[in-house]
Amino acid sequence: QGPGTHRPLQGNLHLSQWGDSGSSWESVMLNGSPLIAGLRPVSQLYFSDVTAASLAVSWSAPAPPADRFDLYYGTHESSVESVVILDGSRTKAILSGLLPSRQYVITLVTMHGDTASEPVTGTVLTGTAVLLSIKYPVLHFKLKNIRNSLTSPRTPPLWGVSNLDQLGHWRVVVSTAGMDAPREMAVGVFTPPRPSPTGATATECRCTYIYIYTPGKSNGIMELILDAEDTWIRLEGLAETTMYTVRLQAARGLETSAIVSTAFTTRQRLFSMPQNCAQHLLNGELLSSVYTIYINRDPSQGMQVYCDMLTDGGGWIVFQRRQNGLTDFSRKWSDYRTGFGNLEDEFWLGERTQGRYELRIDMRDGQESVYATYDRFSIGDAKSFYKLRIGEYNGTAGDSLSYHQGRPFSTKDRDNDIAVTNCALSYKGAWWYKNCHRANLNGKYGESRHSQGINWHKWKGHEFSIPFVEMKTRPFNYRETPAGDGHADLYFGFQH
Repeated sequence: QGPGTHRPLQGNLHLSQWGDSGSSWESVMLNGSPLIAGLRPVSQLYFSDVTAASLAVSWSAPAPPADRFDLYYGTHESSVESVVILDGSRTKAILSGLLPSRQYVITLVTMHGDTASEPVTGTVLTGTAVLLSIKYPVLHFKLKNIRNSLTSPRTPPLWGVSNLDQLGHWRVVVSTAGMDAPREMAVGVFTPPRPSPTGATATECRCTYIYIYTPGKSNGIMELILDAEDTWIRLEGLAETTMYTVRLQAARGLETSAIVSTAFTTRQRLFSMPQNCAQHLLNGELLSSVYTIYINRDPSQGMQVYCDMLTDGGGWIVFQRRQNGLTDFSRKWSDYRTGFGNLEDEFWLGERTQGRYELRIDMRDGQESVYATYDRFSIGDAKSFYKLRIGEYNGTAGDSLSYHQGRPFSTKDRDNDIAVTNCALSYKGAWWYKNCHRANLNGKYGESRHSQGINWHKWKGHEFSIPFVEMKTRPFNYRETPAGDGHADLYFGFQH
């Protein structure tokens, strides 16, 4: 401890001198542990600024100065520790990313070169945090107790609040303010994108909230957030013959309106396993989109098709579309049998019909649109090479398809035409070629050379490639079909 003072040491003592004879450093080993004369180690940790997710830990500087500090921390119940390496000049560290309401064990080890001090350990409890959930309508809330008050300006429905007294008794105060509620809310059949009876409007509303729930079902509540511009919403996946209640509320910033509500009961569908798009339409499906149809009403034979629900009364299965040239239609026989493309873009579905069907072909060039319809349409089986049969023509495009009446289908690797040349190979497509064509709707997109593009002779001739084409079919007079007596459709596209 100094000249002339001595204190007995217990244990095995070993002394050695480092370096040359002029060195002033000596190593003292007691029971194998190093001791350095004049060392003032860190003896205690101090904690401050403790929150639910962070805290500050500090200590007194040791003597001689440390080379570095190793700071270990982890929860009391966990065996996993994190470590922070700090410079030896530091006397404080901030730990963040902690869990709320947890007992943390903090350990500091002082390092002099490769020599480690005895660890100094302390424990601290992080602050409490709560998640507050409040149903609309809400403007803001306050948490109050005798000594404190917190206010959150955040919008509903969730707020995170931390640094609460663990044993404090808190009171939640919810306040609301008025704004105009949505008006004229009703349930009905609608055809987007035009405004319809199913909708609501609110002046200068930034967002709206809609709640749909089924009476008597605790888990039957669904909440949707709509854009301010929306005046209708399509509800999908509803159960048959079930009563639903719809509640609607508008919000602008922190303001919310009163709630308006309406109720409706779904009806039983006419067709539980729709076999075509017409049956989906009769079931009340009014949007043009991709739907599942079921071959022979067999649940195991479902396949997806694109349904046009708007054109000429709707109910059309679209089996061909050309619109941008991204899909190659100069393909082999097997491709046309299995189908190809994207139902939302360009594709060939392929089909074989049973019963009386009608055919519609829509064509467009910029703002100019024409169509051709045939009141009878059927395609033969594979043995007939999918021979084409059509009925009486009507429309504005001119009749260019009757020339192909009774012809089998041809591709570049299956030549079934009557011409000397291979029509499909020569004219870059696949079709019911004869000698060769008056219509070539599977021709090369954008190709203006004679007869090689997407041609409809009676409208644009053989040297103009039509930019947009859709071919579609539906049962003839489908609205007169009794429920449950739908036509059977057999497709050789996509899933066969």
